[in-house]
Amino acid sequence: MDLDGNANVDRLTGVSETLLIPLACRARASREKRFKNFTDPKAEEICARFDIDLKRYAGNTPTMRGAVARGMWYDRQVLRFLEKNPGAVVFSVGSGLNTMFERVLAQASSADWRWIDSDLPDVAALRREVFSDDSRRATHIFDAVGPNWAQHEWLQNASPLLVISEAVLIYLLEDDVKSFFRSLAEFGSERSRCGILFDWCSPEMVKRSSKHPALKKLKSEQVVFRSSLRRAKDIRSYDDKWRVRSETSEVMTRSGVGPAIFSFIFRIVTLGRRLYGMAEAELLCKSKGYSA
Repeated sequence: MDLDGNANVDRLTGVSETLLIPLACRARASREKRFKNFTDPKAEEICARFDIDLKRYAGNTPTMRGAVARGMWYDRQVLRFLEKNPGAVVFSVGSGLNTMFERVLAQASSADWRWIDSDLPDVAALRREVFSDDSRRATHIFDAVGPNWAQHEWLQNASPLLVISEAVLIYLLEDDVKSFFRSLAEFGSERSRCGILFDWCSPEMVKRSSKHPALKKLKSEQVVFRSSLRRAKDIRSYDDKWRVRSETSEVMTRSGVGPAIFSFIFRIVTLGRRLYGMAEAELLCKSKGYSA
């Protein structure tokens, strides 16, 4: 893979190209100081290096605001987990060119944790051009479809584990999402603690995803949201050891007046369901006797 200049980014197609959307959104928001207490100089640096078209991928302001709000929510949840779980490992699935590690590192009060970013081979190779592995952070080849959780040496002990899946599972088929949660439950329940942060779409949003303003800018018209949940707690149907600890519609409520109103009406009409949500879930681990 040619990693010189802009050509490698231009070659991103299909779902892989979607990594440019949140990256560009964070870079634009950081450059324009759109959010209080949010900066992402690394995202700005990457977009400048590869000459990523911010107007194309982050030109829609509600999309930009939603992507940054989502990133900020993930940052807060990760920081809270690390504060409560010394020696933890964070495993980011489908990292793309996510800069969450840099943002968390800048705010973390402790250095007693490790971080694994992962993606498919072509994107992992791109990441390695931008980010360097060290004693705390590594890039790992990993496929969310048919995952092998124990491949990396940092995952071969019982230390607390937090899995991050930001804007990844929504592009997988329903059966693959089920297998993902089941395999993680089997692997994670042997640890001292295992949690996951994930976002999901309602069935109604999946049906409308071909009209999403950001997806319409991609090269392929075949990239759409493919899996859905009616409620976050439905992941218990995949494995009954999962418990949803918190959830939010923050992406919708911080995207602008229009999305916030639409999300509010949707929740009323559907008796509390979310059009698009983010959730923190935790496994009932064997070390805790599977107790709630």
